[in-house]
Amino acid sequence: MERSDSGAGRPALSIVTVCRNLADAIEATCRSVVGQEWRGFEWIVVDGASTDGTLDVLARYRKRMAALISEPDQGPYDAMNKGIRAARGTHCLFLNGGDRLADPGVLGRVFGGGPRRADILYGDEYRADEAGNVFAKWIMPPEERLDKLFFVADTLRHQSTFIRRELFERFGPYDLGYRIAADLEKWIVFAENGSSFERLPFPVSVFGMGGLSSSKDWRETHRNERAEVLAAHFSRGEIAEGRRRHKRLRRYHVVRRSGAFTVGETPDGTRRRYAVFGVPLLKDRKIGVGRWQRLLFGVIPVGERSES
Repeated sequence: MERSDSGAGRPALSIVTVCRNLADAIEATCRSVVGQEWRGFEWIVVDGASTDGTLDVLARYRKRMAALISEPDQGPYDAMNKGIRAARGTHCLFLNGGDRLADPGVLGRVFGGGPRRADILYGDEYRADEAGNVFAKWIMPPEERLDKLFFVADTLRHQSTFIRRELFERFGPYDLGYRIAADLEKWIVFAENGSSFERLPFPVSVFGMGGLSSSKDWRETHRNERAEVLAAHFSRGEIAEGRRRHKRLRRYHVVRRSGAFTVGETPDGTRRRYAVFGVPLLKDRKIGVGRWQRLLFGVIPVGERSES
């Protein structure tokens, strides 16, 4: 591991970026980090021994990194655990390759006013297509809803969430037995042990659609791992109650608005609701997003939340 410390004392934030063979996408991530107006953070990059030119891109930003690790790993969670071990910040943000911070002032809005008391700070998220164009906004609920049952049917987005590093010291790193659901397991452990949550009322990051979450076997693996995690932490009654609550509080996210006409998208990204003056025309009509959105509407401007 190469490390270059930029000063004495503990930084407020450690940004951990994990990547492997992302030469075409890592530049945007790097630019968003070095372009931040607030500089009270350290940046740790964990590369999985890339062979496609990713390291050449990272080399251009090496002076801005506190540490650069490039070696084979056992997957994203193994790389994230390496970043946690190298981190010195009070909070950690996992901004992985292909994702980027929402704007140059976002970190200043979070930490510019001084230390934050909450264990976990979470914000909204923009979603971008493969060309980097934002087409949707994922809006998170207030902290009053984030108890353990919230995670039965929902989750936090780690690229928009700041986690107190001490929590990993108390409850351990990500479980490498999970390919996709290790972050869900950790959110539940944090929640059931009384960790405090605070919602940030603005988008923190732009999530680039692609990678593991877009692979063909992702849905089945995610479904199986989620079921395993839930069974380990919830009773059947709690799972049923969590799902009922999620259905009652389902949030729709406006991806297109033209006058009185609104197209809303559910959090799982697979259903839409059409409305005129707020009155639904079709309820939970299944329709694919991503390709169909671009085909029908082109790049869809981001709107505000539409509650259901």
